[in-house]
Amino acid sequence: MSQLYQARIRVESNEELGSPSNDIDLSTKQIANINDVCDSMKQQLLILVEWAKYIPAFSELTLDDQVALLRAHAGEHLLLGVARRSMHLKDVLLLGNNCIITKNCPGRLYPIKNVSQR
Repeated sequence: MSQLYQARIRVESNEELGSPSNDIDLSTKQIANINDVCDSMKQQLLILVEWAKYIPAFSELTLDDQVALLRAHAGEHLLLGVARRSMHLKDVLLLGNNCIITKNCPGRLYPIKNVSQR
């Protein structure tokens, strides 16, 4: 567990992960469009890869196994990340790039709206 924690600390020192805070002013946040959602997902997945590289046992795996492991759990990582950032917010999802998805988001984000209503 200490190696996992140390890996997280190393990645956090290189990247601002947007840790949850109860004093977020939503009026300063941009409503996410599809590109913002994709950019946030890309950013979070890159952070996941960087984090994994700091774990010695992960580095000992073959490249194929590393890719398979990351792919198998990327979805959970993305969902848990947005859930963690949004726990203290009501009817809003806070993405890793500080954009937001509201419960009543515009129709052009209809598939995303389904996620935000759960």
